[in-house]
Amino acid sequence: MIQILPVFYSYRRCPYAMRARLALAFAGIDFELREISFKNKPENMLKHSPKGTVPVLILPNGDVIDESLDIVIWAAKNALKENFAPLTMKQDDLGKKLYTELHENFIPNLHRYKYPDRFAEEASKMSLDQKAYGEYHRAACIVVLKKITAILLPQKFLMGDKISIYDVLFFPLVRQFRVVNTGWFDDSIKYPGLKKWMTFFMRHPLFAKVMEKHPLWIEKTADHN
Repeated sequence: MIQILPVFYSYRRCPYAMRARLALAFAGIDFELREISFKNKPENMLKHSPKGTVPVLILPNGDVIDESLDIVIWAAKNALKENFAPLTMKQDDLGKKLYTELHENFIPNLHRYKYPDRFAEEASKMSLDQKAYGEYHRAACIVVLKKITAILLPQKFLMGDKISIYDVLFFPLVRQFRVVNTGWFDDSIKYPGLKKWMTFFMRHPLFAKVMEKHPLWIEKTADHN
């Protein structure tokens, strides 16, 4: 009997697609990966998720999950391996605080640090040039990194000794923060707990696997997944 796998529309460098792929990998869930180009989005993906962003996970029963958080939680609940803690956002106060720090503080500042040219009007209102504007938001990101470093000092992962959804939600975005200026990050960020945590994921064979390059998905007329 042929096993029908979930279909996963992805873009390799997108941190949101990255964390969804990583969650599925740590959960031991196989899927059919379809790498897309934003310049030529597959019609089948748009049919299932009209908003046109990745990730999009289409389950064998036809259900569609098209938010990275929801995919991560689904993966945790359906994990085939014990090292991925099946937590949801409603079950833990620390988890909810971490999620708030990430999405209300870290991500908005990360976008402004990485793409200061996109916020010229906002920078002008703050009387900052592009470089100073970027550095201002970089400093705001560091405030969040200090908070998660304090959590990581006495333990291996954000929720204790097991990988949880919060590690998977945070890691690709912290990695993206590093990638903006790798040399500066490696020289200036002296947080042992954070560095050890990042190294664990960056050197993990599952991360290497989910970051493998795939050819673009070529949609077929008969594709009805």
